[in-house]
Amino acid sequence: MNSLGRFSFRILVGAAVVGALTWSSSALFAYHQQLDESDIMSAYNLGHGAGFQRFLADYEKAFPPATGIYVSRISIRTPFCNLVQLRHQQAGGPSEMSFRDEYLAHPDTSFTAILSLEIQVARPPSGLDNPRSAFWKSFQFALSQDDPIPPRNLSAVPLILSSYDAVTQKYIDQVAGAELYLQFDVNDIPSKRTHLKVTAPDGSELSADFDLAALR
Repeated sequence: MNSLGRFSFRILVGAAVVGALTWSSSALFAYHQQLDESDIMSAYNLGHGAGFQRFLADYEKAFPPATGIYVSRISIRTPFCNLVQLRHQQAGGPSEMSFRDEYLAHPDTSFTAILSLEIQVARPPSGLDNPRSAFWKSFQFALSQDDPIPPRNLSAVPLILSSYDAVTQKYIDQVAGAELYLQFDVNDIPSKRTHLKVTAPDGSELSADFDLAALR
């Protein structure tokens, strides 16, 4: 092979290597760990559009209703999904530019797994707002890919339903559910199939799988 041929061959090999590295990098980070201005504007429009619920369904798995205290849903939230949901909550909210500027000033680097419970009992358990309470410890909730990935932080909140009592003419607060959050940094979560599993106090198991390469 002459020198020109060897030079051309080296160019082709180099291009192939660069292409492979570029592909593997994009595959590794297929869901949007860092949002650019295009992502932000897309989230702004999607958050108050008719397709919001359809979009959110890809990030959740719901389970049939039961009685007492039961698992109703397992969800994940990527930075993009968080931003879409934030926009949805801001009914009539900020302008596109204000929304963009606020995000860029405080970018989101979180990935969250959420365990949602329905609570239909006369006396709700204590510790619903404490992720390390005896109540939450009775549930085993974990995220794994090839191996389990420990969360960086935990949090929990009770879900309160307010209803108006026509007799007393007062609003009555009632615990309707609770959520447990496993919080990760996006750098902890490669873009690959992600498995979430919960084991309830009675030993029953429920799980959900999310292909992050197919999400944003």
